[in-house]
Amino acid sequence: MSRAHVSADYYYRIPVRPIYKSYPVYAPGREPAGYEEWLKRQEPETVFEVSKLKTEADWIKAGEVVFDAPIFYDALVRAADVKDPLWHVKTGALAAKDGSLPYFRYGSAGLPGSPSKIAAKRIIPTIGRVTEIMGMSNIW
Repeated sequence: MSRAHVSADYYYRIPVRPIYKSYPVYAPGREPAGYEEWLKRQEPETVFEVSKLKTEADWIKAGEVVFDAPIFYDALVRAADVKDPLWHVKTGALAAKDGSLPYFRYGSAGLPGSPSKIAAKRIIPTIGRVTEIMGMSNIW
């Protein structure tokens, strides 16, 4: 395989990847009542649209959305994994106070579905939620 820069023309023709709304994943037994059924009814909804960004605060929030956006679904961890209490014991996965797993998100029902790994989020037991570039190395 040869390495070569792509032309500017080719680069600017690459379609922009849409960023869809995602939803929290909860530890077993911590999910709100009816949550899974509600999730199945959610349609895909894009959450990053440049035309809606008016203020500096809008752009900052959009940057967070882009940074945290799932890149793939079901690649490293499946929905069945996060619902399995034994998986939580094996991996040491920690939930936030509200029972959510901040480093995982569900996609909408119309997307290729289940939790996505968001490597930039991690729970530190005594501190809470922090942003960390290296992510959760103990799950793979």
